[in-house]
Amino acid sequence: MNLTNYSIVIRHSIREPIFDVHDSYRQLLTKEGCELANKLGRDFGLFSSTFSIYHSPFPRCKQTANEIKDGIEYQNTKVVKIQEFAPLGIFYNVNFKSNADLFNKIGNEKYLQMWLNNNLSEDLVIPIKNAAQYMLNEITSLKNNSSTNIFITHDWNIFFLQSLFFNSFQEMKIPDYLDGVYFFGQSNEIHFFNKDYFFGNL
Repeated sequence: MNLTNYSIVIRHSIREPIFDVHDSYRQLLTKEGCELANKLGRDFGLFSSTFSIYHSPFPRCKQTANEIKDGIEYQNTKVVKIQEFAPLGIFYNVNFKSNADLFNKIGNEKYLQMWLNNNLSEDLVIPIKNAAQYMLNEITSLKNNSSTNIFITHDWNIFFLQSLFFNSFQEMKIPDYLDGVYFFGQSNEIHFFNKDYFFGNL
């Protein structure tokens, strides 16, 4: 399978632990996280002739992007662009402190269920489908028929992107490190990306 004209949106690789969501910007990748991202890049490099890589402003996403780039280039495959892309960050977070307080109180899964069911105030966070549509529009605006686009972002971004394609929390997945979604061109179909089985099924 040739991945040209695919968009692959994945979570960053394994990072240092976050003990308090109020302090969640600075964490870097672990050594294992760097190695796994590089390996993923080597796998990608076998399935397209050129890649463009975009990443969230967070340092762990930039690190992931650079490791994937090095892995792709190890296969003598070209990376034509690597750049920060703000729509992959936490643009949807209207009040970071209040959101962090709530998250610390109720936990990740409960927070995401409330967001999906429109039970969170717009003073806290942009409505989930609005956030998803904005990010999808920004991603597809970078469409390049001669390249494969890789987007490195965060678990919540990938979760809410699924809300445009699936109807219930049970159908959606909270991605693990380097997992995500992928789609072809301007397609209205989205598929789950899992690093452990994706390449074996190409």
